[in-house]
Amino acid sequence: MPQNQISEILKLIISIFAAMIPVMVWGYIFYQKNPESRKWTFITFLGGMIAVIPILLYKKSWEYFPNLDAFRYINTTFSTNIIDLKFVTLPLSVTLSFMLVGIFEEYLKNLVVRIVDRGRFQTIDDAIEYSIIAALGFAYIENILYFTNIWDTQGTESFIISVVFRSIFSTFAHILFSGIYGYYYGMAYFCNPIFQEEIRKKRFILLRVLHRISHFRLPTLFYE
Repeated sequence: MPQNQISEILKLIISIFAAMIPVMVWGYIFYQKNPESRKWTFITFLGGMIAVIPILLYKKSWEYFPNLDAFRYINTTFSTNIIDLKFVTLPLSVTLSFMLVGIFEEYLKNLVVRIVDRGRFQTIDDAIEYSIIAALGFAYIENILYFTNIWDTQGTESFIISVVFRSIFSTFAHILFSGIYGYYYGMAYFCNPIFQEEIRKKRFILLRVLHRISHFRLPTLFYE
């Protein structure tokens, strides 16, 4: 086996183990707080890993269908800076790109939770917990891809910095965002008492307007 191929395999193995460390640490913290079925924890984690595939396929499609690259369209259309401080200049295009990525990623992770859930949730905490587990699976694969790419293109020092940064901040960001998404999914999941209270207080005028336009049931609109 060629020496460079051995080196690539070794980098991949190290990246896999490096990506596993934050998953085990964060996973242990949240799992101990609210233990779930090991079987469904594993399935949800695996689903979170698989949820990365549509994003990879989407990016791969740019090679054959450049017009599908929404980020290129955003970058060429929006060049206005929305934050211009002494140390930070943040283009509108970057902000919109992150929003697009965030919406897509959170939808995929929540889709995993919806697939796993079959009347299994007993509390809002369960929805949050499974959302976090899906996020950890997603972050695990994403970190492996980042680690191997950065090591190949920028060297060992950048790889180490990336491991530290993504283990502490990026992985936690996935947990945080999916936890918030999971909270509101849990609120919707157990929405009947909340909905009845809101109706009693005559809130959510917008729901009533949508109900008249769409003819969907009010509880269904409230859930969504």
